Amino acid sequence: MSVVGASIALLFLYFSGYRREFPLVQETHALTPAETNTKIKTLTFFSLQNQTIIASGGSVTSDFSVFVGEQSPVVKNAYIEVEGVTKQAASQTITIDSIQQGTGSLPTPRVRTFAIDSSGKDNPFTILYRGDETTGNDLAAYLAGIITSPGPYTFTIKVDVSGAGVSLLGARLALLYQFTQSAGGAFPATGTVISPTFNTYAVNGATFNSILWKGAKPTGTNVRLQLATSNCPNGETNPPVCSTGTWNYVGGATCLANDYYTPPPDDGTHADAATPLMCYNEFNNKRYFRYKVILCSSSNCTDAGNSTPQVDDVIVNWSP
Repeated sequence: MSVVGASIALLFLYFSGYRREFPLVQETHALTPAETNTKIKTLTFFSLQNQTIIASGGSVTSDFSVFVGEQSPVVKNAYIEVEGVTKQAASQTITIDSIQQGTGSLPTPRVRTFAIDSSGKDNPFTILYRGDETTGNDLAAYLAGIITSPGPYTFTIKVDVSGAGVSLLGARLALLYQFTQSAGGAFPATGTVISPTFNTYAVNGATFNSILWKGAKPTGTNVRLQLATSNCPNGETNPPVCSTGTWNYVGGATCLANDYYTPPPDDGTHADAATPLMCYNEFNNKRYFRYKVILCSSSNCTDAGNSTPQVDDVIVNWSP
């Protein structure tokens, strides 16, 4: 069965209260099989969180991961939405840059500086960072050259502040891409997304209570969760020096690296969606944490399946 697409342009003329419509162009063509299998998807990925005040002249850097599960992805648009609250100042600039981990150093040709108008008081702001489009170094083109197949990708974002302090800084990446509709078994068996580092600001460490997620889990798929905690913001294990070790993601009843939490999605029908974390020796009395999400296209997380779960939010409950 062929699929036919048509485009029609109309010219509207108005005179003496009379309206007529004149078709100017009508084109009809059959869509190719590749065109009928092409879809568009938009995903957002949490990229940065900083609740404390960043003083003028300061900066914050955060690593974040992106996972694309579909075949033949082609990035069409991308931007990083940066939000925060500026302190009162006569003039202020915020500089944003981003790079794929392990491919170079900052600054890059995509660095962009934004001027923030002063209102004479603390002022919330939102910036859409698209790279430096004025020089052709836009973020979408950069990501299009990197995200070319299914899998995880890790990036770094850096925000520099000048002229006044910024508080409650946060950022997220919005990614719009085209992909080829998968046939049976065409999804990767698993895909992994790791969160940026979260700071509980509990100087003596926090107690981590439970974890849950919101989204959709089609029949035959699976979602696995793990948590890692540390008293070092970089995940290392020898505070306060913080020079050795790394994030240790564990979960499940055994609290081991090969065990996971597998709660159902919190869709309003699961009263037990929040899973107790337990693992007191591994998690408690730690200030910083990250979570890991493993998306499985099959229930055993080994075979390649023909569907994929979608995780919209992950909620970690902790107390001082």
